[in-house]
Amino acid sequence: MKIRYSERECHYCKKVKKCWLHKKEYYLCMACYRRVLQPKHECVQCKQVKVVANWNRYGKPVCNDCYREQTATACAKCQKKRKIARRLHSGNPVCEPCNRKYYEYRRHILCVLCGFTSYSNHKNREGQPVCPVCYRKKVNVDHCLRCSRVRRVYRRDKESGLATCFSCARVEDTAKKKLECAKS
Repeated sequence: MKIRYSERECHYCKKVKKCWLHKKEYYLCMACYRRVLQPKHECVQCKQVKVVANWNRYGKPVCNDCYREQTATACAKCQKKRKIARRLHSGNPVCEPCNRKYYEYRRHILCVLCGFTSYSNHKNREGQPVCPVCYRKKVNVDHCLRCSRVRRVYRRDKESGLATCFSCARVEDTAKKKLECAKS
C-alpha cells in the first residue's frame, strides 16, 4: 500500500505541509505524527520512554540517541566518533562532515587530456587532474607483465611496480587457489 502525500493543513499544527490521511479521519504531517502519535517505548539502555529507532537482537526497543551512540565509529579522517556516512576503498569509515569535505575536493576538475570538466580525484603521473574516462583509457594503462599487451592495469607488483592486466591476474589467482587446495 502506497502512502499518498498531499499539500494539506495538518490537524495538529495547523500548518499547510505534505500530509497524509491518518486512519481515514484527519490529515497529519510527519513531524506531528512523530511527536504525538508514533508509539513510544522504554529504551532498554537509557530507560527513558522515547520513540523507537531500532530493536536490539533480543527484541527490546532502543531509542534514537542510544542507537546513534551504538553505531558510531571513529572516523578515519578526523578521528571523532560519529555515524558512518561511507567507507573508503581501504574499508576505513568516514563521517558525514568529512565525507562532504571529500566530495567538495572531488568537485569539478578540468581534465588536462581531453579538456572536459567532470567529477574526479584521479591524477596522471605528473599529478595533474584527469577525468575518469581518460584515467581508464589513457593513464591507467601499461604493458602487462604476463601477456606483454598494453592493457588497463588491474594491479602492480609491489617490489618491481610492473603491471598485470585483469585476465592475467585472474589466471594467477585461480592457480594460487588450486595450489592452496592441493596443499590442504
